[in-house]
Amino acid sequence: MAGGLITGRLIARRGEAGAGTWGALLLAVGTAGRLLPWAPAVVGSSVILGIGLPWTVIAALTAVQTRTPGALRGQVAATANTLVFGPTAITIPLGAGRVTIMDYRNNARRNRGLTALGGWWLGVRGSEPDKQRAARQDDSVVAADEVT
Repeated sequence: MAGGLITGRLIARRGEAGAGTWGALLLAVGTAGRLLPWAPAVVGSSVILGIGLPWTVIAALTAVQTRTPGALRGQVAATANTLVFGPTAITIPLGAGRVTIMDYRNNARRNRGLTALGGWWLGVRGSEPDKQRAARQDDSVVAADEVT
């Protein structure tokens, strides 16, 4: 819950890409912590996961809402929600079946690696649209000042 409460402030400071990057990296760290055979580490990793997940999801959905024209916002938001939450319906039964034939730690290692890779990619590529949007906003402020 605390992760969700501070997401708005994080997005205001770091942008959607920055919040999503840190959220994904926290998810990877939390997943790695669940592999440790020590109960306090597992509990701590659950707290880390509880912070990273809202940062990632809220940053993604905020990016959709702030970058979509008003007339299309409802349709695009519905599609984004389907893309963010829809795979869960597929991966839960697949993961449950996979755990019956493979050790759960292999799944956790794979998830940790893929999440870290996604966070890294977002950190490298995701910040560019924020910079471009900031430049456009600066240009529109200058243009508005010239009109008045």
